[in-house]
Amino acid sequence: MTDFTRQQKINDFVRQNQRAYTTTLTISLLVSNSIKTIRNCMESLQPLLAQVPSELIIVDTVGPENSDGSLAIAEKYADKVVHFKWCDDFAAARNAGLKEAHGKWFMFLDDDEWFDDVEELVAFFNDKNEQKNFFALAYNQYNYADTAGSSYKINEVTRCSRIWKNLEFIDTVHERLSPIYSPIKYVNSFVHHYGYARNLNNHKSERNEKLLKNLLAQNPQDMHAWAQLIAGFDKHTRAERDKVIYYSRLALENWKTIPVKNNKDNVFAISSLGYMLMCYTLEKNWDEVLKLCKQYIPTIKLRNYDLCILDSYAFTALYQKNSLNNLFPIFDEYLTNFMHIQQEKQALVRQYTPFLAERVSYAILFSMANIIIKLYLDNENWSSIEQLASRLPLNDGIMSSPETTTLLLTACTKTNSSRILQILFDQFSQDNDLSKMNKLAKFINNFKNKLSIADLNNLNQQLTLINSSRNPYLLLQQAEINQETPAGKLAWRKLQKHSLTCQPPFEDLLLIYIDRQLNPNELVAGLNYDELLELVSSISDKYSRKVNQIPDFITKIEKCWKKCPQRELLLMTLRRNYILSNQILLENVKNQLKPYIQNTLSFAHTIYRNELFTDKPSIFLPAEFQFALYLDKALKALDNEKQAAYFALLKAALEIYHPANHLIKRLIANFDLQQKKDIQNQQEFQQLAANIKIKIRALIAGKQQQAALPLLKTLADIIPNDPEVTKLLQQIDK
Repeated sequence: MTDFTRQQKINDFVRQNQRAYTTTLTISLLVSNSIKTIRNCMESLQPLLAQVPSELIIVDTVGPENSDGSLAIAEKYADKVVHFKWCDDFAAARNAGLKEAHGKWFMFLDDDEWFDDVEELVAFFNDKNEQKNFFALAYNQYNYADTAGSSYKINEVTRCSRIWKNLEFIDTVHERLSPIYSPIKYVNSFVHHYGYARNLNNHKSERNEKLLKNLLAQNPQDMHAWAQLIAGFDKHTRAERDKVIYYSRLALENWKTIPVKNNKDNVFAISSLGYMLMCYTLEKNWDEVLKLCKQYIPTIKLRNYDLCILDSYAFTALYQKNSLNNLFPIFDEYLTNFMHIQQEKQALVRQYTPFLAERVSYAILFSMANIIIKLYLDNENWSSIEQLASRLPLNDGIMSSPETTTLLLTACTKTNSSRILQILFDQFSQDNDLSKMNKLAKFINNFKNKLSIADLNNLNQQLTLINSSRNPYLLLQQAEINQETPAGKLAWRKLQKHSLTCQPPFEDLLLIYIDRQLNPNELVAGLNYDELLELVSSISDKYSRKVNQIPDFITKIEKCWKKCPQRELLLMTLRRNYILSNQILLENVKNQLKPYIQNTLSFAHTIYRNELFTDKPSIFLPAEFQFALYLDKALKALDNEKQAAYFALLKAALEIYHPANHLIKRLIANFDLQQKKDIQNQQEFQQLAANIKIKIRALIAGKQQQAALPLLKTLADIIPNDPEVTKLLQQIDK
């Protein structure tokens, strides 16, 4: 079908089925008693209502006399208020608002949720041309499990549709719009929803449970009601999990009695089964998980989405039972089905349900893939890793799974083939998204810092074999690793055409400049402070395992790079790592203390006012700058032989900057040792001097003054203020 034909079909369908409208958007929400959230809800809608031709309809479900004040607040924002007599039917209440709607589009939400940002919604509803391409709109709902907002699940909800002539809400509880047609517009806008957070509004769960049980008493074959009932239980305690298992079995028994099962019956039966599998997984009852999967997979008509849910639980159970050979077909099936529903967003939404959505996710896919890759690694099955890497959606999900990236790169270091790396770079270059490519490159650079020399050399060699004609990161690898070869020189010429800075992942560019004794000012001049910190941190990480090479590297820097704030920050960081290292001899550490202080204070003065650098450093200075000031004063006190001040200042430095704990202890212990040596040397010298004096007296007593005189003069030079030596000299002079 051509785009023109497709658009014509959409236009024809809209003409035949769109309800008449007088404005672009109707927003409708039910107002009950949510005094804590109603104002947030209303205020979050204001930018949308102000910028889009729209109306806001409030459906009052409690009555003014029973309201906690929410209704009065909502009425101030509303264009229309519909008073609805509550009858334990959410769909009926929603339909009361839909009936009064005059919009081309209809959006509904609750009074305990609010939008974070409506910018994309505003753009969509003000773009008539884009609206022509869609029948519904979906956004994300963050469902918080606690009032702190630290735990939540994200559901993609289709809560906005064109208003069709046959559009209505169905289902008494957890109501939904029907029909929802595709194509569907997806936006990144999202709502916060605290309606089912623990310790808040617990009456909602109790209310819904009661309504759902009443529905099931009337129609025990209502599989949607069963799924909603089971989904509502907490599952955090054994008692709650027992309830889930009990009602799930009831649901599946009733499903079996349905003579002609439609698609929705099967979908919601799978949801009930999935929650039972969840509980058995939490109970670590792996045999029951596998038994249920074996029992129901052949009997229920399963979609790709449903198979992913069941396969994810079966995979976990097999892994825990150490049935490793059976993992491979289960994972292969999960990957195949997951990719099928991800390849087209519309296909995904047709299969999506709000139940167990977390089991059909990149997170689950990559956690399973990690196990499979580890098994391949254990067996050195490099070809299987290559095949798996080519099938995984690395470009979409790998950065959310660092372990997968690490495992694939580990495999690269164990084989001489560059095929896995080539797959990585090919996937990340598909959409020419430079930010994604840079993320991969940064990850590789960080991975390199943890490798042995042999593995690092192997990985570097593989990077030079990858097609790099248009990839600056790969050109940089070739230019650095093959500097003196024709290929390396060609890569360097190509690289210079890219006008790069040395912001990560191109920090090695700075190393090449320094190695070639080129001034790197042009590489760092355009970096902002955050970018500069990232660069310095990356260079520092590269030298974290070769700290002993830092002084030589510093010497190279100082030869080619004139003093500037960027240079001082890098030198400060490198010298800090050197002096704080346990691997370096203290005498070598001492040689870098004063240069470290100079670099640190030089950089600090470029960003802080001079008034902060007083005798007692200002608390407004960062801890490391205060530390450098105290350390500077301590070393000066030592030079002036002010021992008490030296110790006091070292103690003050340590209180400010705890990372220097080992360094300060080493300095103090070294000073104590030196003092002990000095005392010992002094005692030995005094004993020697005493022996010489005895010899001199003996010579004088024997009338051998001329023989005693050279010894006496030498002793006088060494201890000139010794009264006994002075007295002996006077005796000889007489």
